[in-house]
Amino acid sequence: MIKDPKLKAKVKLYLLGSNIALGAILLSLVIYWLVSARPSQIARATQFGQYRTYSMASLPFITNEIEADYVGLQKQVADTLEEANEVDLELLSIDVPPKQDSLIEETEQILAKSDELLTSKNTNKELSIKKKRVYSGKPKISIVVTNLGLNRRSTELALTLPTQCGLGFLPYTQSLKPLLNKAQNKGHEVYLYLPLQTSKALDNPGKYALMNNLALEENEVRLNVILNSQARYDGVYSSYKEVFTDDMNASSMIFDQLDDKNLIFILGKGLAKGVPGHISSHNNVIPTNIIIDEEPDKDSIRSQLEELIRVAESNGIALGYAQGFTLTIEMIRDWIPTLNKKGVQLVPVSELLKEYNL
Repeated sequence: MIKDPKLKAKVKLYLLGSNIALGAILLSLVIYWLVSARPSQIARATQFGQYRTYSMASLPFITNEIEADYVGLQKQVADTLEEANEVDLELLSIDVPPKQDSLIEETEQILAKSDELLTSKNTNKELSIKKKRVYSGKPKISIVVTNLGLNRRSTELALTLPTQCGLGFLPYTQSLKPLLNKAQNKGHEVYLYLPLQTSKALDNPGKYALMNNLALEENEVRLNVILNSQARYDGVYSSYKEVFTDDMNASSMIFDQLDDKNLIFILGKGLAKGVPGHISSHNNVIPTNIIIDEEPDKDSIRSQLEELIRVAESNGIALGYAQGFTLTIEMIRDWIPTLNKKGVQLVPVSELLKEYNL
């Protein structure tokens, strides 16, 4: 800081004079460019044919066949309408673009063909349905009992089922690892619940649920949390109420990651209208045929178990999905011994998946 008032005043005066001088120099340069430099540049550009000026009396003539970009670059501008009409465009070697109407017609034809091809491709993809095949052996049935782990009684009861039955566990269970180990030691295939957006706003799909209104990155994080929560399991299952997999763009990353990890995806919901293309292209996905205990009462469960047999006899294979109610597990346990008499074979989900992909 300058403390001497006289010196401080001199410095201010010097700075002010310097700014005025710099401003004057800049203004002089601008005036010089406008008065001298610019006219000489224009004259030089005109000499080489790079610059032209027009008046209202001599504007370039533009026909319907010649766009403005083509005019004036390869021929002299016609002074009048009569002179322009007499000009031989071929002799002047002007590249005349095709007529606008012709271009529009060609463009519309190309777009129509593209739309037809895309529509045909998408239609084939969306209506891709697993072909019904004739099985030579016994009809095969698989059952997965889901939502285990939180209720000790139902979990212990499910562990008494035949080892062909798959067991699905909720990933939120604190003591999940010992339960998975116990189930695997008994010979069961084990599956983790994959929480997905459901059809009703009031439904609670669960913690870390993948939702259509979330960013793709957030859904990927949630998916990785579920998939990495346990070290060893056979696959995942979803709720029969989920609608997330209907969205091809949102759900594709699920199928891709499960493919990479060689995990089975038990699709909780049935697909009465066929398997969409973005699902049928993956060989590790199997949809459910029958929800055994959507209505958890004895008559309904008994009826659904018989329906499961009927579907297996008709299609060759059938997958039953149970929600893990104690009543359901007890009825399944008592019902399984009757399958041999009916000529139906109980198999693990992985074996049923192989049959499904044949």
